[in-house]
Amino acid sequence: MKALYALEPFESSYETPGANAKQAMVRLSFANTAKLAAGSAVDVLALGTYIYPDWIPPASFTKVASAHVSMDGKTIAMDTGEGVPYLTWFAIKPAS
Repeated sequence: MKALYALEPFESSYETPGANAKQAMVRLSFANTAKLAAGSAVDVLALGTYIYPDWIPPASFTKVASAHVSMDGKTIAMDTGEGVPYLTWFAIKPAS
């Protein structure tokens, strides 16, 4: 892992607004504190929790999204169509 981010409120989930709310996936971006090369492919891993064991295995980091470093090298953003349903710890590493 090249960088680790803790997002809060921990284990909160996302829903669409309105009377017919449903779970939503959120596309995240991170500061490129790992100084990965501009334009490079990145894997986003999340720490699974016992509250949501149906998402990813608890107590381990699992790849949950693909991402890329911006062309200016300042940020890492999940690719279009990628997202996560909950906030937790996230790790960034070069794509494998």
